[in-house]
This record gives sequence, C-alpha cells and structure tokens, in this order.
Amino acid sequence: ALTDLARRELKHNTQQRESPSQMGLPGVPEALAIQLPPAISIPAGAEGDDEGVIYKPLVQATLAELEAHLTLLSTQIAADTHRHRALKELRDLALAAGATSDSGVLRTIGATESTLAEVE
Repeated sequence: ALTDLARRELKHNTQQRESPSQMGLPGVPEALAIQLPPAISIPAGAEGDDEGVIYKPLVQATLAELEAHLTLLSTQIAADTHRHRALKELRDLALAAGATSDSGVLRTIGATESTLAEVE
C-alpha cells in the first residue's frame, strides 16, 4: 500500500510541473526538453518490482529503463489503435441502425438485431 501511495505521489508531483525544461537536462535541446515527460513508467520486473509499473523521474532513468518505457508505450499505442478502430466500427453500426446522439449505442444495435431476427 505504501509503494502504491509513493508511486501515485511521484506521478502526481511530476505531472504538476509547468515545463519539463525545469528538470535541467544538460545537453538536451530545449525544443526536445519541452516535449519530454518529467517521469517515465517502467513495467514491473524492470527493477524487481512485481506489481504494475513504477514511475521514475526522467533525470534518473537508465537507458534500459527508457527502452522498457518505450516498449510499454508501443504496446499501449497498438492497443489504443485497435480499440479506436473497434469503437469507430461500433459507432458506424449504431449509425447504420438509426442511432442518434442520445441513443444507447448497444441498445440501438441490439434492437436492430432483434428486428432482423423477427423478419427472417
């Protein structure tokens, strides 16, 4: 519980910074430093931690930890892309079934399926 609390606190505190350039990253161009996150998430196991991810300030990260973070981000991006495509398809099905902006998506699609079953 204390580890989770410390993780959340570190993540929360590093997100409150106005600009990552405040981290003082010597040798990093300011245009890049502005885009960098103040902390990275490292998957469990990268530092012997056996639960979730750990958050580490970028200024303390090793190359291996940065690689682990990039792998985690790639996995998340791929999953988000798949979810995005599936949700767009669901939206399109709902629109084709006659959904309006305040219609229940699954209810509208389900009603269409029921109607089609009755017709056949």
